Amino acid sequence: MMRELEVAVKAARAAAEVLSDTMGADLGISYKDARANLVTVADKQSQQVITEVIAGAFPDHAIVGEEGTAGDPGVEHVWYVDPLDGTTNYAHGLPYFCVSIAHRTGGETTAGVVYDPYHDEMFAASRHGGATRNGEPLRVSQVERLDRALVVAQAQCAIAAGRLEAYCEHAMDPWDIIAGQLILEEAGGTLTRFDGQPHRTADRADVAASNGLIHTELLTVLKGEDLP
Repeated sequence: MMRELEVAVKAARAAAEVLSDTMGADLGISYKDARANLVTVADKQSQQVITEVIAGAFPDHAIVGEEGTAGDPGVEHVWYVDPLDGTTNYAHGLPYFCVSIAHRTGGETTAGVVYDPYHDEMFAASRHGGATRNGEPLRVSQVERLDRALVVAQAQCAIAAGRLEAYCEHAMDPWDIIAGQLILEEAGGTLTRFDGQPHRTADRADVAASNGLIHTELLTVLKGEDLP
């Protein structure tokens, strides 16, 4: 396992300990904007722990997270962190949340992990190194028709594991998608923008993800067109 991936796994597990210790406590809930966009002390403490682990291993790297930035984002090596993806679920005691960490350099994502601490599932991938769940190789499903596919939101790792076939979402921030994107692609899946163009930057984007076999049909439906 490449060192960046090892550090990402270590940071995700450290963050999960924070989330486990904090769940059910006074979360100090506040809102980032007028929408139901929560932030809690758990988000902030989780990002702090992740930052400490990454900075301890790579002091010259930058960290761009949902809860703030450490270092200069213009350096060669940048980490993208969502310390608690699914804050609303977490705050309500629902066991559907995760920690997402990705490393980028040279214009591409080279390592990524998404850890579901409640179900103890560590999804991990390195560029050209394949994708795994708890060390076991992942592969997308072989469903070839959209009308027989299970399509949901925010579930790239589930697609990578062959549990689902597709998802789509508007205005996704890099810390929300790029770790999962690498895992999905290394498992044989596809992620593009809604217009079908590749998504290779760390910019916010409208994205569609699938097992690859139904991707053309998925994009057709997203454009409001009828399937042939």
